Amino acid sequence: MSANGITGQISEPAAGERADSAVVPVNFHWLWAPGGLMVILAIPAVVWTFLLPPDAFPVLFGQPAFLNASLRSVALLYCSLMLAVFLVGSPARGRYRGSIRLGPSHLRWLDQAVRSTTAVTIGAYLLWFGIAVARGLRPGDVIALLSGTRGSMYVLRNNYFESVGGVTTWMQIGAIVVPLAVLRARAGGRSARNVILTVAALALLRAVLNSERLALIEILASWLVASLILRSAPPPVLRRAWGGPALIVGTWVSLFAFFGVFEFFRSWATVRDSYGGSFWAYVQNLLLGYYATALNNSGFDHYLLGRERLPSALFDGDIYDSVFGPSPIEGAARVYGLETYTNRSGVLSPYVALGLLGGALVVVAVALWFNVLARRAARGRVVATVVYCASAVGLLEFARIFYFGSSRFLPVVVAGAVLSVWFRVVDARARTASTLGAGQYQRLVGPSVDRRGAGRFSRG
Repeated sequence: MSANGITGQISEPAAGERADSAVVPVNFHWLWAPGGLMVILAIPAVVWTFLLPPDAFPVLFGQPAFLNASLRSVALLYCSLMLAVFLVGSPARGRYRGSIRLGPSHLRWLDQAVRSTTAVTIGAYLLWFGIAVARGLRPGDVIALLSGTRGSMYVLRNNYFESVGGVTTWMQIGAIVVPLAVLRARAGGRSARNVILTVAALALLRAVLNSERLALIEILASWLVASLILRSAPPPVLRRAWGGPALIVGTWVSLFAFFGVFEFFRSWATVRDSYGGSFWAYVQNLLLGYYATALNNSGFDHYLLGRERLPSALFDGDIYDSVFGPSPIEGAARVYGLETYTNRSGVLSPYVALGLLGGALVVVAVALWFNVLARRAARGRVVATVVYCASAVGLLEFARIFYFGSSRFLPVVVAGAVLSVWFRVVDARARTASTLGAGQYQRLVGPSVDRRGAGRFSRG
């Protein structure tokens, strides 16, 4: 059995292994190719923001408008550059359709990878909950949140569920667990249902208790992309001309409903007496505000910095704060009344950090990274497929955050690197068996390889 590259294409079983193997189909429709992921959420959010007149920002979001014509041109340039790179180099419908071929060694590796990453994720969550209890968390605090007590979510987040270095970091591995579990299920192994429901339930608790919706969005996005890629053909609805636009509209409707449920517990109890409209009007303004103000906040940073550049604007998280130190404009947002919305857009952060040319190189590098992952995934590279699914949220939310410079993304990169090295070790043994032949290889490593060959994935 052989592999091509760090996330290798798997060939047929070797002489020293049993013939129980699996072939998992892979397909790329334009909607879950990199450009399509941007078109679903990021591009509509940018266009909607630019259609807002400047005087709408104080009325809708309570902050001045800092998006001048120059910044709008830069944002459009960067989005166009990324879409152009995606159009030229990433897989689209009909161009790349292949399969992942899994032999016994790789099936065992896949099962072990699911088990180990799931254990790391669950262990990190349990430790996080344990730390909250040690800090004094009581059932009454959670009941207060669920009953809509004003300010209860902020009490939980600030007093009990603050990020813990080295703990919350590894909760991010859940985004890797999900596509691994989907691939294992498609290869004839255990159902992915229990693993995905467990990881999603933990992410839901994190979203509710720590006001961290993105944690659940990461899991859902990874699962949806994996479920769409690891199948022989796109869903039937996408074979119709209206299927793609309908899926984009459906995504926004689902996001609106998802956002509304969380805001009901998070902020509605605090503002409903003073807000002059309905709950759904409030949710609409708040949801769109998260995208519009992320772009506007990047414009604010540019306004403060002038011609200066701030490389740390590309990074977010305690790990990076310790490297770059405090920002020279830290605290300025509070002075201007911008503390309600704190995100910085992934579209404009590269410009604030490195200027026009440097920012352009960053967004092109991100686009090329995704092109490489997508092309390798479309050709059956295992780890590339997993990392692509886990990274997809970064393109979906590109208008709101620069996900690739955050401490949320770093564990995905680390886990992908570890899985790649692990895969290569497993595949090297399979290549050795193929080269030496079954008898000689068994004399070198013992009979355990054959005994384990017909594992949980055996089809008889």
